[in-house]
Amino acid sequence: MVPIATELKVMTYNIRYANPADGPDAWHKRREALIAVIKKYDPDILGIQEGLASQMDDLRQALRTHAVVGVGRDDGLRKGEYSAIFYRRERLGLREGGTRWISDQPNVPGSKGPETSLPRIFSWGEFFLAEGGRLLVVNAHLDHQSAPARLMGAQQMRAFVESRGNIPALVTGDFNCSFGDAPISHLAERLTALRPANGPLGTFNGFKPDAVNGTMIDFIFASPHWETVGIEIDRTLTADNRTPSDHFPVIATLRLRP
Repeated sequence: MVPIATELKVMTYNIRYANPADGPDAWHKRREALIAVIKKYDPDILGIQEGLASQMDDLRQALRTHAVVGVGRDDGLRKGEYSAIFYRRERLGLREGGTRWISDQPNVPGSKGPETSLPRIFSWGEFFLAEGGRLLVVNAHLDHQSAPARLMGAQQMRAFVESRGNIPALVTGDFNCSFGDAPISHLAERLTALRPANGPLGTFNGFKPDAVNGTMIDFIFASPHWETVGIEIDRTLTADNRTPSDHFPVIATLRLRP
């Protein structure tokens, strides 16, 4: 019997926290467009960043085929931003999962890294695959100001991946840095940073539809177990020519190597 090939669609998306001061780009005005982008790709695994509890509730309601791993970064419950992992129930079964804080006290909710004003986290899940075998997924939002904290996050995520043994792994997130920067280089010693063959590669848009020529700061990393079937940056706009978030999502289709 020929074994069933495992192919997964993976998406990372900074959805921009629900800030009423965003005016025309406030969450309630772009929520349905953002959800439509997610449903367009229908990912098996979705790593989101910046989701507040109310936004998490909206996504849970919309993505009924998916379960979720992750907690709010401020209290380990519902307060503060989530870096959560949505996963398709019929393809992945959660074996174990949780959230860790990027700090010297990774198991203490609300703890902070060096030179940061906010706590930063990564959520993780180890899954059973429907086709057999296991998968580790890690999803993060690294600090926007502190280079030492970003490097600490990359170091802690890589160490965590290595601690789980030689199983297929994926790391997703908003890294607030790009190729050539220490955090990306550190992770790339263990994992492959996926990128489209052709540009533009900018993933932060600041709610400006034409802001596509910046650097790629949103990434999907894959362990050597995976081959890339395809990868793209989605730049779908709303009906009134606005971006559904201040980041463009990155989507990859990956297949486990035989």
